[in-house]
Amino acid sequence: MNLVNAYHGTTKSRAEKILSGQFRRPNRTKPFYWLGRGIYFFQDNPHLALKWAKRTAESRGEEPAVLHAQIDLTGCMDIAFDPRWHELLGEAHNRLRKSGGALACLDQTPLRILDDQVLVRGRSGPSDGEDTTTAGLNYLDYVVLEFAIEALKAQGVVIESVRALFLEGQAVYPNSWVYDQAHLAIAVRHEFQKQRIRSIAPYEESLSTAPAALEAFKALDRRESD
Repeated sequence: MNLVNAYHGTTKSRAEKILSGQFRRPNRTKPFYWLGRGIYFFQDNPHLALKWAKRTAESRGEEPAVLHAQIDLTGCMDIAFDPRWHELLGEAHNRLRKSGGALACLDQTPLRILDDQVLVRGRSGPSDGEDTTTAGLNYLDYVVLEFAIEALKAQGVVIESVRALFLEGQAVYPNSWVYDQAHLAIAVRHEFQKQRIRSIAPYEESLSTAPAALEAFKALDRRESD
């Protein structure tokens, strides 16, 4: 068993339903389902989960909420840390491309960084005429992942979750390769939620060394200016 801490940002009303065991199983594809069908989590990152929750709640006129879960990564397609999955996904894309069909009508905008910011539709203003209309609409990734997972299932290999790195947000300073919203994402497949989500509870913010470290830097600046 490989347990990791993960956080799900949502609305208060939806969190209450999840805690009562009412996991939602959407009947449609959403643009941000880039890792396929499932309930999405931020691994080891409650802060981004809260940011997502606030954005979601605000758009619906509700209160935000964050859930803390322990996820068992048994049966995980670990794109983040196992490069063997990269070759498999490349092969899945090639097969879809050769067969035409669904892939032929998908035009996913590639990852773009402009002015040290990852362009995402609705959250990044166009700069220098850059079109962000379809940025962040990851239908291509969804189709390729779902195709690969179903093909593996036909061969007796069952994928219960998917984990990958996601680059998002703004560079922490000019020209940095460190981005303020980069994170590990986990999608637990709908049919395995009850088996792989070992525990789930409301998140209670714990102490962090980051605020203390920031205050130490500010104190250093004050001493230097004296």
